[in-house]
Amino acid sequence: MKLNSMVGNPMINEIETLIAIEQLIQEVSQTLDSGCCLTQRRNEQKLRAYARRGCDLIPAFRQLISQDIQLMFPINCFMRVLDIAKRINLKYGLSENDIPYTDQYIEICEAMHVFPAAYHKDQLKFYNQECKNRCELEKYLYNLIHKHCKTLWVRVELKYFSDSLDEISILDVDRHFKAFRKRISDKDTCFRDLVGYVWALEQGGETGAYHVHLLLIYNGSLRQGEWKIGSEVCALWENMTEGLGKAYSLQDSRHRESYQKAGRDGLGLVRREDGMKVENAIRLALYFTKPEKYEQRLRIKVPRMRTFACGQFKLSRYMLRQSRIDLDDVELPF
Repeated sequence: MKLNSMVGNPMINEIETLIAIEQLIQEVSQTLDSGCCLTQRRNEQKLRAYARRGCDLIPAFRQLISQDIQLMFPINCFMRVLDIAKRINLKYGLSENDIPYTDQYIEICEAMHVFPAAYHKDQLKFYNQECKNRCELEKYLYNLIHKHCKTLWVRVELKYFSDSLDEISILDVDRHFKAFRKRISDKDTCFRDLVGYVWALEQGGETGAYHVHLLLIYNGSLRQGEWKIGSEVCALWENMTEGLGKAYSLQDSRHRESYQKAGRDGLGLVRREDGMKVENAIRLALYFTKPEKYEQRLRIKVPRMRTFACGQFKLSRYMLRQSRIDLDDVELPF
């Protein structure tokens, strides 16, 4: 990433800015936590370099927070750098570019420092939320399978082209995906006969780009042609993102070949009586709520933005009647 290219540039790469800030905070924190002696020339040079990088990121960060967004940990800690830089400017008349070359550089570094306990707290919060989502999802999926003797499972990845990342912000992602979810709710065209869905919005991979894992579950007694459905869903995303987005279907035989050979394929037609296929399908879906995927969390959000959802399951009259019959058969201990 070329930080200098962002300074003074009216358009910033939001993803690169977030990655740069997070990496810098981690490096500064590790250096300060290691108990380095600040009087040693080598450590001083290292910390001044961190201060320069931090000050270089201030213009891009200001542009970032000018939007209606919510900063997540540890990006929100960078607000302290702005406060310190402003205070130093008022007290000493130093600009952001001057600070790294004065004794005040250490204040910038200290502002970026995050204690290990803070990381642990955020990781634990993420882990607990994912575990909660996992329980909700597993119950939802088993209810769907109990209701429908045959379901058709289609997995799609919604992404953006690498050369369009300069133009994409979390606000764009929110707008695009809201419109896309509206089409899912309408249950028309490629979403006809849809009985369930799961999605997870993440940020990660080599580029740190935004992407959506999407699972669509259709009535297997009414819909066939999983490859065609996947292709149509991909085309819809690419069209709704005005050429900025790309998508690919995991129904492709090349992707599934290794899973099929190992007997772990969970896509396509899932029959309720096929216990192995059901188990594979559930395992595939639970990937959406993996507690270990901390590094793929969002670094910023739109206010009230969700990063995970599955459909709402409503019991049919038959299932409600069956549940009452089951309850009547229960022997009470009194």
